[in-house]
Amino acid sequence: RLSSRSPEGDTASTAAPVPPMDRQELFQSLGLVAFDEDEIRRAVHALQRAPDGTRGRGDAAPALDAAVLRAYLTRRYLSEAEDAAAAAGLTAPPDGGGAERYAAARAPRMLAALRRMPPDPSAPDAPAGVVPEEAVRQIVHLARSVHTSRVYPVACSMLLTGASVGVLGPVMPFFVELVGLTPTEFGVVIGAFGAAKLIGNVPAAG
Repeated sequence: RLSSRSPEGDTASTAAPVPPMDRQELFQSLGLVAFDEDEIRRAVHALQRAPDGTRGRGDAAPALDAAVLRAYLTRRYLSEAEDAAAAAGLTAPPDGGGAERYAAARAPRMLAALRRMPPDPSAPDAPAGVVPEEAVRQIVHLARSVHTSRVYPVACSMLLTGASVGVLGPVMPFFVELVGLTPTEFGVVIGAFGAAKLIGNVPAAG
């Protein structure tokens, strides 16, 4: 009877690649807001803090491997948990076990997202981590790229909405003549659109 368990070497060589973290999740994990290169470099430098909490400098800075990213995600989870507890007026300490599970599940995916090209597992000297400068270039590339499957449907909807508003102006004189609106009634019709837009923009202003 053949064993269903593969040898350890075969298991390592045939393991499925880790799916990379979605770029939106990656940006949130890094705390990016402005997406300029200086902010991205600061975020990558924050990743370079060693698992013991120290920050390497120059050539001594640790490579961005799974252990470094796991330590970073643990610190970020605990920091956000403390902020949330303080905002809610709670004094309970954050759950360290939850932070470790959170970081362990996301660190490999974050590492995969920071690589431009996946490493060749058959290469004997395949790097386990990512050079910080490579991570900066990858994040800049992701921030500048356009996902057409997400952007184009929204852009098309906005285009059609704008076109419908633009067509309304030239058609309105014919509509007024057909319906027989007075100047006051015509003003109410035009003003209703502006009032609805103003009211609809109130939540966005907040």
